[in-house]
Amino acid sequence: MRVLPYVRLERDVTTRGFMGVSTSVLPRPQWGPVFGNVLLRSSIEWQQAGPALVRLNSYALSAARPIGPATRLEAGVSWTRGGQGATLQLALSSYLPMLRSYTTVTAPAAAPAFATQYVQGSLLWDRRDGRLTGAPGPSLERSGLTGRVFLDENGNGRYDPGEPTLPRVRDSLTLESPLLVPVYAAASIVPGPNRFRTLDIPIVQAGVVEGQVVRAEQGGGVGGVTLLLTERNSGAQRTVTTFSDGGFYTLGVKPGDYQLTVAPQVLEALGVRAVPLRFTLAPGAQGVGRSGIEIRLTPTR
Repeated sequence: MRVLPYVRLERDVTTRGFMGVSTSVLPRPQWGPVFGNVLLRSSIEWQQAGPALVRLNSYALSAARPIGPATRLEAGVSWTRGGQGATLQLALSSYLPMLRSYTTVTAPAAAPAFATQYVQGSLLWDRRDGRLTGAPGPSLERSGLTGRVFLDENGNGRYDPGEPTLPRVRDSLTLESPLLVPVYAAASIVPGPNRFRTLDIPIVQAGVVEGQVVRAEQGGGVGGVTLLLTERNSGAQRTVTTFSDGGFYTLGVKPGDYQLTVAPQVLEALGVRAVPLRFTLAPGAQGVGRSGIEIRLTPTR
């Protein structure tokens, strides 16, 4: 349950104070197949009518439930002081690929019932794909975004004929393998009115970087050491911490030129030095990755 209390003031000739509370109860599956998808909302408000007089000003209660993948039914009752008494309302809303529709029936206690129907949609021409599409909303002075998510096999950041597209991708978690990663963490695009802009999203085959941090003199791995893996062109950096045996492992490293260093504060705390390691990850017959790395810690004194 979500509870939102509030206080508001209105001022014209006089100042009037109001206080109220709005609540909502999210759907709860344990309520069963009928009521488990119901969303409940309510609100109540009081008005300060004098130094010591507080009176009810309005209330509302509604329940909404989906009745299909794109349709929702909502029923409620509301009352406002000075209005037409308690008002019943029934609303049916649909959000379809080609249009959205709202049908509302309102029945005040002191007036005839009435209904409203609202339908909205638009047709769009996608010049790049040469096809007519629909949108469930207005499109004049609006823009569209089109593109594809594809496997960038040659690593040039652009879609080339023959490169496979990746269907049903919504975010990085929906990629079929953790070794497939986007080339860019984020992209920005400036839309223009009444036209589509194209944004292709390249995905590359990533790999694993693994190895061990050891002491140069005594031998043996060193646990708890913080390593910094930096992509030299972009400066993007990730942190890796060694296991108790000194081994380290990081997944999903994109092709590129890298430098692997021990964090300066670790070198200072241990009184050691370590030579930074530079290497390049590139797609190959065995995939992308680098294993068998050894970082040697040498005493500074």
